[in-house]
Amino acid sequence: MLLQHELHDQQVVRQDLEGEISTTAARQSAEIQPQIDAIEAAVDEAKGELERQRGLFEKLTRERNEATNRMQELRTAKTDNETKRSQLAAQMVKSRSDPDKMRKQAEVVNSALSALEKESMRMGETLHGLESELVQQVRLPPYRLAFTRYCHHQYCMVYGITIGSRWGGRILRNGRAIV
Repeated sequence: MLLQHELHDQQVVRQDLEGEISTTAARQSAEIQPQIDAIEAAVDEAKGELERQRGLFEKLTRERNEATNRMQELRTAKTDNETKRSQLAAQMVKSRSDPDKMRKQAEVVNSALSALEKESMRMGETLHGLESELVQQVRLPPYRLAFTRYCHHQYCMVYGITIGSRWGGRILRNGRAIV
């Protein structure tokens, strides 16, 4: 009996303790619930902020990738432009040197022309000397010998027949060209 009585007391104590625990739990629950609700709201807000930050991070990542691609395109374009610029600079240097080359070529042509004119005069003098010799060999009166100038060609004609021509020019007979 004593044991039953003690068991019963223990059960009463137990029930009292359980009631006290329930009351304390309800009271603490009532005290803590607003904090729990605030924490849960903060967690939900943090989850929303996390999702927003993830979206922003993905957007920034895309923008960074686009910026990287654009930067690469600009570097390529810059390299191409530098290449074109160096080619144009080389072409400009070349085109600047062309007038100098043309001037030098003109000087060469002028000196060649001068040399040819001197040669022409020398050959004219030689031809005049040969014509004089021919006149003496033929022993014709000088008034019967006709000289004709045609450009740079000189012809020596005796009685209308060409007996010598400079540059291997036309053959004249009776004042007319036959070749």
